[in-house]
Amino acid sequence: MKVSVALCTYNGEKFIEEQLNSILNQTIKPDEIVLCDDISKDRTIEIARRVLDNSGVDYKIIVNETNQGVVKNFSNAISNCTGDIVFTSDQDDVWMTDKVEKMISYFKEHPNCKLLFSNSWVTDGSLNPITDLWTSIKFAPDKQKFIFNKEPYKLLFAANYVTGAVMAVDREFAVKSLPVPEVKNCLHDAWFALVAPVYGEIGCIDEKLINYRQHGNNVAGVRTDRSIKARIGYFKADAKLKERLVPDMKVVAERLLEIATSNNYSNVSEIKGWCDFLTWQDNLKNKNGFVAFFSIIGRFITGKYNLYQNKHVSALQDIFNIF
Repeated sequence: MKVSVALCTYNGEKFIEEQLNSILNQTIKPDEIVLCDDISKDRTIEIARRVLDNSGVDYKIIVNETNQGVVKNFSNAISNCTGDIVFTSDQDDVWMTDKVEKMISYFKEHPNCKLLFSNSWVTDGSLNPITDLWTSIKFAPDKQKFIFNKEPYKLLFAANYVTGAVMAVDREFAVKSLPVPEVKNCLHDAWFALVAPVYGEIGCIDEKLINYRQHGNNVAGVRTDRSIKARIGYFKADAKLKERLVPDMKVVAERLLEIATSNNYSNVSEIKGWCDFLTWQDNLKNKNGFVAFFSIIGRFITGKYNLYQNKHVSALQDIFNIF
């Protein structure tokens, strides 16, 4: 089973050497590293080339001609990989030495697995642990059961719990899933998680296989402030974000429905229900406030919010946005 690492960089000179060394020091080394750089203005490429030249691992460095952004950069990196399994990697984390070994072992034991993700430590810039990733994103056992029970859409329609920094994918499946829908609020990891059940299974490992570094300049990160004031701020910010998120997710759901239908996915009705819910939700802004309010209450009572989103929080956010 050939292993590739798709590593994306942008002005990563501060951490790239440490990250590359953690990848190269695995108990099972990757067969190749494909580094896609989004026109760094610092010494990222110089440092990466020096480390990789002495690694004994095949590598390819691709520098984009124009700035692509994180989604297209990862898509390009994955497309240029040749391995059976592709590990996606940020530039600023540090892998535990047995990450590749443990995840490859899982793929071998579960041949229908198309996407696998793990837990991790969430650390500060100096790699001091703050919490673990699954705790920070509230991926608790009551949510994990949907992965273990092979009912991923009961989880993934509501929110994405797959973080690209701890993800590995079957390359053939990943390439079939490209391109990622060109909307602002859907990253590559969320898209692959949504498409994976159409082609096979999603797996997860409750082991902390990387140090997920939070240093203030992350493209994506986690929220570590759990104070009441911070939680209120998160709610307001998320409610306003949702006004922009729903139209984007409607595009994503419609594209997913096309893929599922063309591949004769057995539970396509689940995806159709999600599309219908998002269409209704997107139209709330066109309704009178009180009409929208009672429409929200109706779908809350009938359990639609529970099927497709975080039941209580999402309904409150919709009410917050209509008044």
